[in-house]
Amino acid sequence: MLKRMRPFLGTYVEIGAHCTLGNENDAVNAAFKEIQEIHNIMSFHQVESDISRINLANGNWVTINKKTKNCLKLAKTISCASDGLFNPTIGGELVKYGILPNHDFGDFINSSDAKDIEIKGDQARLLRPVLICLDGIAKGFAVDYATKKLKEFACEYGWINAGGDIRVFGDYAFPVSIRNEAGENIEIGGIQNSAIATSVVRENHTPNFPSWIIGKNKRQGSFSVIAASAWRADALTKIACNYEKCIASEKIAQLGGHLIEV
Repeated sequence: MLKRMRPFLGTYVEIGAHCTLGNENDAVNAAFKEIQEIHNIMSFHQVESDISRINLANGNWVTINKKTKNCLKLAKTISCASDGLFNPTIGGELVKYGILPNHDFGDFINSSDAKDIEIKGDQARLLRPVLICLDGIAKGFAVDYATKKLKEFACEYGWINAGGDIRVFGDYAFPVSIRNEAGENIEIGGIQNSAIATSVVRENHTPNFPSWIIGKNKRQGSFSVIAASAWRADALTKIACNYEKCIASEKIAQLGGHLIEV
């Protein structure tokens, strides 16, 4: 078993892999290369990323990487399936509060909905002056692509942990503990051949707690979702906090996840 950690995606990413062929180092390096590429093309913070170029294009068509296009399509799909509770166009509101950087965007609106993102071929554009933010779902998307790369190198089992977006594959149970709203770590056992993501929702944004979820009816608390893929698990945590507790588990199950609240 080989383990490596590097800073990407606004967090630290750890990869663990086991290959009977003995090529773990090559496999892990290739997986990190996938993560670095997705970091470069989808980060809101990087002005040269595909996402920033779309946001700065004043509604004009922008040629984008195939992976950016795929992630945008997933974001639009889950937004539609959740009646807009997952919203990839809330970048303007996050910029307004100083949570995300302003790359001289000019006039923009706080948010709208995913229908304002238009995709055609290898290009995308915005129909209204919104700002796309994929940072959360892109992190899970990167974990999924990196997992695929490890499998291509014939790794029998392993995991990727990108700041709490975790995916595990093969004959291995990865032990998971969830940090609740009070900062306590709650052990939930191990996950195997699945992914998990967690979002802790608080009322106000603070420098000591930089992540903040936008939502009209959001509940405070810790929301973890287990799903087949990391991108879906991450997206569903953003949706879970917008449902009443008595129906949240049912709604998340309908969208392909299993909700855990601690």
